[in-house]
Order: sequence, then C-alpha cells, then structure tokens
Amino acid sequence: MSHNQSSWYYKLGLCSPLAIIGAIALSADCALAQIIRDNTLGSESSIITPQLINNQPINQIDGGATRNQNLFHSFEQFSVPTDSTAYFNNTANIQNIITRVTGKSISNINGAIRANGSANLFLLNPNGIIFSPNASLNIGGSFVASTASSLNFADGTKFSATNPQTTPLLTISVPIGLQFGTSPGTIRNQSQASPGGATNSLIRPVGLQVNVGKTLAFVGGGLSLEGGNLTAKGGRIELGSVAANSLVSLSAIDQGWSLGYKDVQDFQNIQIIDRNQIPSYVDVSGEGGGNINVQGKRLLLTGGSMILANTLGAEPGGDLTVNTSESVELIGFPTSLRTRSFSSGNVGNLTVTTKKLIVRDGAQIFVNSSSSGSTGQLTVNASDSVELIGGSKVQFPFPRFDVSGLLSATSGAGNASDITINTGRLIVQGGARVSTQSAGFITASRQVIPATGKGGNLTVNASKSVELIGDLAINQNSGLFTSTQGPGNAGNLTLTTEKLIVRDGAKISLSSQSPQNSISRNLGKAGELDITARSVLLDNICNTYILRTGTAPINYRFSRKSMDAVPLPICRILFLNWYEKLLPLQRFVVFRSPTSYRHP
Repeated sequence: MSHNQSSWYYKLGLCSPLAIIGAIALSADCALAQIIRDNTLGSESSIITPQLINNQPINQIDGGATRNQNLFHSFEQFSVPTDSTAYFNNTANIQNIITRVTGKSISNINGAIRANGSANLFLLNPNGIIFSPNASLNIGGSFVASTASSLNFADGTKFSATNPQTTPLLTISVPIGLQFGTSPGTIRNQSQASPGGATNSLIRPVGLQVNVGKTLAFVGGGLSLEGGNLTAKGGRIELGSVAANSLVSLSAIDQGWSLGYKDVQDFQNIQIIDRNQIPSYVDVSGEGGGNINVQGKRLLLTGGSMILANTLGAEPGGDLTVNTSESVELIGFPTSLRTRSFSSGNVGNLTVTTKKLIVRDGAQIFVNSSSSGSTGQLTVNASDSVELIGGSKVQFPFPRFDVSGLLSATSGAGNASDITINTGRLIVQGGARVSTQSAGFITASRQVIPATGKGGNLTVNASKSVELIGDLAINQNSGLFTSTQGPGNAGNLTLTTEKLIVRDGAKISLSSQSPQNSISRNLGKAGELDITARSVLLDNICNTYILRTGTAPINYRFSRKSMDAVPLPICRILFLNWYEKLLPLQRFVVFRSPTSYRHP
C-alpha cells in the first residue's frame, strides 16, 4: 500500500488493510489512534486503554472530570473503526457523559459506542460526525450528537470544543443549550446496524438505537440520512439542522431531551434518502408511539424513506412534527410520513409547517387506524403552496396505482383523523388526492370487513386558489374525497378559497357506498359539503364532477342560478345528490356549456 493510500484510510477514520490483517498489537494501535485525548482537563484527562476481548478491539475510556452526576471527557480525535468499541466505563451514579472533540478531525463512527448504566451521552464535534453502516449504540440513556461548538449549562458555564482553554471550572449544573459556531459541520448517518438481530417496526435494521422511551437527537449544520436508520421505540427522535451562530435550547423531559429553536434565525437542510437503494427509516413506534420533531430549512425524503410514529399497544402515541422555513418534499413510493394505530392506543398528531409542501410520484403523508385506537389530527400549514402530484404504478403484490397525497383512514373501530390544510395555493393533479375514509380490510377470501370507526373531516383553507386536475390518460381522478364503506359516518368537506378550478376528470366527492364483496350493507352517512369561492372554473366538465351520495345538503356560495335550456349536450356532473341506488335527485344544477363553466 502506498503512503497516500494509508493516509486516505486514516483520514476516513478507518484502519488500513495491513493493520486489519496484521498482528494483534498493530490492530490495537490502529484502534487507539482513533481516540486521542487532549490535555485540557489536566490531571482529570481521559485514560484510554486498548483491549482485545473475544478478538474484538475495545478502547476502554476511564478517568475524565466528574462533577456530581456529570462526567466530562475531552479528546483531540474521536473515531471508532469497524468492529471496534469505544467503551465509556462510567460509574453507576453518572447521569450525563459529556464528550467534546477539540481537534480538527471529523468523527467517523463505524463501530459501537457503549456506556454503563442509564447515563445519557453527549458527543460534540464542530467539524462533523459520520455514522457509517456498522455504527451502533449500546447505552442506557439518551444520545445527543451535535456539531455545536459548546454545551451550555444552567449556571452560565460552557463546555466548549472550540475554545477549550477558556473553560472555567466544570459544573454540576444541567445542560440547557447547544451553541453553534461560525462554521458548524454536518452529521451523516448510514447505519444499518442490527445488534443481536434487532429490528424496527418494519422488520428492518434498527441502525442507531436508544433504549425504550429515550431520546436520540442529531443537531448539526446540515443533516443527511443516507440509507441510515434511527430507532427510539416509544421514545423521542430530534432532528435539527441550523445555521452558524445558532443557539438550540435543551429541556429535560421524561423521555430524555426536548430541543427548542425559538432563538434560531436561520436553518440548514435535512435530507432523508436512500443509499444503494437502501431507504432510511426514522422510527419511534412502540407500545405507545414516541415523538418525532424535525426542524430545518428544507426537508427532502426520497427513495422509499419513511418517518414513522406508530402505536403498537395500549399506550397513547406521540406527535410527529415537521417544521421547515422553506420546503418539505416527498418523492416516490413508498416514501412517507406515517402514523398508525395497530391496537387500542390512540395515535398522536401529525403536523407539517413550511412555506411549500410537495408530495409526488406515490409519496404520502398518511395517518391510519387498523384497530380500536383513533388517529390524531393531520394538519398542513404551508404559507405558499401545497402541491400533490401523480402517483406510482406498483406491481407487487398486485398491480395498482398508489396515489400521492394526504390520506387519513380507519379500517377498524378507531376513528380516522381530520385533515386540515391551510395554505395559499392547493394543487392536486395527476391522480393525487386528499382523502379521509372509513374503509375496512380485505380477508384472505377477498371479502371486505368494513370499519366501524368514523371518517375524518376534510377542511381546506386556501387564500389564493384550489386547483384540481385529473389525468384522463391514465384514468385517475385527482381531487378531494371523504367516504365511508361501512357503518361509520364519513366526514364533512369544507373548502374556502378565492378561486376554485376543477378540470380534466378531477373530483370533489363525498360518498357512502358498500363494496360488492362487503360482508355488511349497514352504511353510515356521507358528510356535508360546504364550498365558498369567489371565482370558479369548471373545465372539461363532462369528465369532472362534484358529487355527494347521501342525504345532507350541499352548501355552495358562488352560483345557485339555474340556466335556460340550450341545444347542447348536458353532462350529469356538477352538483348533485346521488344516492347509492340512484334514487331521485334532490338537486341537479347544470350549466350552459358541456365543456366548461366559469363564474363570475
């Protein structure tokens, strides 16, 4: 191996191949080279002892500065090579292990980080942190990884990685904030670790995992999950990406730590993507679903990656919250934000707050109950626009078209969530949809057992426009839908906007209909439709309709004026009450043109 090749391996935090296949002593030296203490803590500096246990290199870390329940460590370098372990040998009374990197190297973690007892572990490296595919955690408490320059405490002291010599007497106080410097590094996670065969709720590797009910937090000057998984069963996951000189607050809670961003002026991007066609999963699903908080500038999910907060037992679930200053974009099936109740525990709320939301090519924001637990509220606040585009043709396990959209459903006794969209412009096109549904599930004999829970209400407040555009070429109806297929009532649909455009096969639909293979014909009521719009354009209306099956009235405030009959084809498509068995219509409003209608 050339000198340049050897240097390249060490820069990536990897042992050279010669060291890996060499003598035990060389292996131990290679491991030791990845964790180097500095001398900023004087006589209380860390003591690093390389060991070989069961042919696995372990760097045991003793010493450090103990202040009551806080244990401080300071390193010039901190990386963990493949198949090795960094073992913090703390005493049982330690509550917080606080670790900083004062040198100029990125931390490359491709082995295990371990600590004793229930201690929380903080890892600060302003240069950046990379968790490679084999990275794993074996700690009893919460884990906070950050590229902040210092950890701030309640008594005003700071444990600084960039100005370590100015650190005053170390504190017994609690951490309250992460102070970022002028050029914070990024955090990357590629972990597909599965210690002891551990899997997440999708039977995928847990990646980086903390114990049940604990917090896993990443806060950097950029954040990227690249085929990397994060798991905190029934706990909390915090993902934050902030700009230079930001201050992120830390608050101690039962689950570990909650992060706050009220003093942050600018944010950086977060991407949760696949690597070599391996998706990323962020999962807090548990007996009681955990909480997820995502905060950044732009959030991108693609490649089948998911953020999950499912409730698997009787305990109530937590909330899934996404806040970005610019945009949230989900691309491709089965990419999703998802909360679901599989048992009696209720699911928390799913909230997206941003300037622009894009969900396309089969991606979904989805809340569901498949048992007696009810779902929380699905709320989108997008000051500029919401764009729901297209779908994805899927062949397995059977051919189908999976729509993009915002979806709420129940297939059990639990109620489906309401969907609320507050935006400037709502665009739904190419087969995408916004839908609340009381549905059911299909048995092995392909019978439908209808849900008994209620469907959710759908409310759209769009200050500028709502545009619903179908796709006649693929025979997919974009639109807004509330429905029931069983005894549970469907939700109401309320739409308020300045301009409403419905064209090319799009629909606004409220229905109460039983599938032919349903085991029950006991139907709930369809919801009420209420539309308020100053301007309306209905284009290509022979393929476009706004309908309701049921008995409640349709309320609309833009035109009730019936038109004189004209010798033009008339389409049964605009505003009608259409009962399931084609009973006589209560209201049938037709407009002058068979192809378009504009008002005023």
